Amino acid sequence: MDGVDSDLNQEVTLTVIVPITRMSGRFNELKTWITASVDLPLQTVFIHDVQDPLTGVELRELISRCPGAHIQIIEGTYGSPGMARNQGLKLAISPWVAFWDADDLPRPDSVLSSISQSHVETEVIIGNFISRSGQVLLENHHLSQLENVAINPALWRMTFRTSILKEINFSSCLMGEDQIFLIDLNLPSRNIHFSNEIFYEYFQGHPLQLTMNQKSVNEVSVALTLAKVKLQQNDELRNIFSEIVLLKLFGTTLVRTRGINRLKHLLINLNVLCIPRRASLAKFVSVIINNKRLK
Repeated sequence: MDGVDSDLNQEVTLTVIVPITRMSGRFNELKTWITASVDLPLQTVFIHDVQDPLTGVELRELISRCPGAHIQIIEGTYGSPGMARNQGLKLAISPWVAFWDADDLPRPDSVLSSISQSHVETEVIIGNFISRSGQVLLENHHLSQLENVAINPALWRMTFRTSILKEINFSSCLMGEDQIFLIDLNLPSRNIHFSNEIFYEYFQGHPLQLTMNQKSVNEVSVALTLAKVKLQQNDELRNIFSEIVLLKLFGTTLVRTRGINRLKHLLINLNVLCIPRRASLAKFVSVIINNKRLK
């Protein structure tokens, strides 16, 4: 552990958990926000899933430039972002927790501002975010309805009251694990505040991102199966949000698979369309049309 004070739990408002894997030479965005956050009430927990010899060295060198910051680096073998986040959750000691990616540009000031303005009953804060490809602005998302959030959950623009996550764990899926997490959390049952602040800048298109890796993309079908079983076995988790997430996982797998794999997916998972109620199917189609595309 690095940079941990004995009175840390009295000093921090937000714990940020950041899985890191194979990030050597790609720390520009992380350097920007971590050096600007030294004086903020943050506990930052980096969970390094060690897969190369340089990422850890570069991360520690970067953190050494941030004296006084509440930063921990945990290294090990985790195998997926979800398993890394589970480890980070064990170390969270602040009232609020967020899950950020190492290659994006979060805005901690905006998140902390929204936390300070939230009501005592608030359990989840959902902010806006910007999508970029390099320096090109793709979209500015202002989604204030859960049905829209279900199409693009974007876990990293959400902040959670730590106390509601005690019984929730991430799955080991390489992709879609964030959506399974939100289903398990039963997001619509939570007291949610939608903030107008932009919490996050999401960068797309780097070849080392999981979303660009076909093997990882195939893992969406694993998340789909897991979501299907959860909704079939637990009626309490069935709502318009979770059913749209299920349909989104089905559609994403269909769009991203190729050739015979697409046909196999369609045949194996066609029964997924029998789970959502008519209202969820109609809302899913409506949101897709309004958003123009399925990610």
